[in-house]
Amino acid sequence: MSTAIGDQKELERLQRQIVNSKSQLLMAEKMLISSPKSKMFGDMKLDLEVEVRELEEALLAVLSKMPASTTHGKGTIGRGEVGLPASRVMVVGSGVLASLIYGKIQRVSGTGATQNFGLKHPNIFIAPERYPRVNGMLNSRFGGAGCWNEVTEVGWTSTWDDGFAGLANDLRCAVAGIERPFVLTPRDGCDVVVMGSRYKIQGNFEQGLKFDLDFTESEPFPKMGKTYKEADPAPNADYLDFFSAKMVGVARGLKPLKGAVTAWSPTRSCAAHVITLMHPDDMDSVNEYLSILEESGVPFTLVVPASASATFSTDVRFNQKKEGTGGSAAGDRTKYPEGEITQDGFDFRVDSVETFKERLAGEGSVGGGEDELITHESYAEIVVQSILLLDGATSRVIAVGPGAGGAALAKGQVQSDEFISAFTRAAGE
Repeated sequence: MSTAIGDQKELERLQRQIVNSKSQLLMAEKMLISSPKSKMFGDMKLDLEVEVRELEEALLAVLSKMPASTTHGKGTIGRGEVGLPASRVMVVGSGVLASLIYGKIQRVSGTGATQNFGLKHPNIFIAPERYPRVNGMLNSRFGGAGCWNEVTEVGWTSTWDDGFAGLANDLRCAVAGIERPFVLTPRDGCDVVVMGSRYKIQGNFEQGLKFDLDFTESEPFPKMGKTYKEADPAPNADYLDFFSAKMVGVARGLKPLKGAVTAWSPTRSCAAHVITLMHPDDMDSVNEYLSILEESGVPFTLVVPASASATFSTDVRFNQKKEGTGGSAAGDRTKYPEGEITQDGFDFRVDSVETFKERLAGEGSVGGGEDELITHESYAEIVVQSILLLDGATSRVIAVGPGAGGAALAKGQVQSDEFISAFTRAAGE
């Protein structure tokens, strides 16, 4: 009890300090506007930005130690409640699953300017050719949502002499919000990145890459090497190499919070986090994917199917925007956004990384049955709710699908207290 009281007092102390430091930062910015050449005001602004960031990181660390709120959790909602900046999520790739995750986050965040539930408008990292398709999917699924102003398009890649390293650099720039010739219309920095273990990849370095996130499909890695100059008939790359290159770029984009002026924006969240979605066909290499994530130094959530033989499906069209409400996150800001589970018997379990490794070593599998079917919609909902509710400073593994154990969610709309309770049960707390 005394520890909890001490953490609460420390949290309140840090909140007061952040308010005071931000007030001083605002004054320094105003002085710099009136005297733009002043070195003193410029240095003062930079020093205060560093101070605010360090205080926010300390506040996040205290929040991570405290028991999860039964109302807000520890994710973007909980961080918003204690005054930490809202998070911007980047979804990497096009395709059905990417569009569902993006659309759900977009609906929750509201107009973006209001930053509902601790979220800014999401970003999506796609090839220009996939832009119309993603907008079409969002329109059919969410009744008019689109990514017109929240997209980072990756242009032609014919100058990528370094191949995968070029892709990694584009991701780094997109995540950090840094301009680069082949990243069109860059957005401000993101602090949460969602990407798959594999994609349906089309094209090559000469013609440009298109990569769709759709777990109903699984194709061999296309015939291209790690670099532009490698001959196509003799490829030496695979999905693990592709993921590793993306992870290098993402980690570098998230980490310059302490290394680049552009990343010191006081409006960027300090809760850097990566969410990786494992395709069933990659489960044989799950330990290698875990190693890449751990070596990155970025807190992560690895979402795995409960069975390596799981199959995915996409439900018939549904519309998350309810008639008369203007969207699931509209209206009273204190009302938690409703989620949607589109299948019966949907289980999920939350493990620490260590527990998951022990489970794999002892049982040889995650669990689940041979006939496991997971809908993209239910899967996407768990991903979005983990962003809203779970601590961004902690790494974990979430197993989803029939037979996962931990906790079960009923088919249909799921309310806030049900999700928070389910996450608590799934984690065995």
